[in-house]
Amino acid sequence: MNPADVQVTVEGGVADIRVNKPGITVEVRDYDVEGVDDDHELLWTDEIGNRCMRYFALPDELPAREQPPAEHPTTPSLGG
Repeated sequence: MNPADVQVTVEGGVADIRVNKPGITVEVRDYDVEGVDDDHELLWTDEIGNRCMRYFALPDELPAREQPPAEHPTTPSLGG
């Protein structure tokens, strides 16, 4: 078996994320949000309307922290 590119260990409701390969970004969604304030900076609503805490783990930035979603680049118009 090849070594994992990302290792996630969850213990006591806390996720420890280890990114072992350069260039990988890991998104972690924690749906156990009971008791979380509505204005918490990491609280997010997913694609189907469920609330979760959203974290990103980057190889150079552990422990994980919230990152804004990457925007898709626009393709410039070549005339017309």
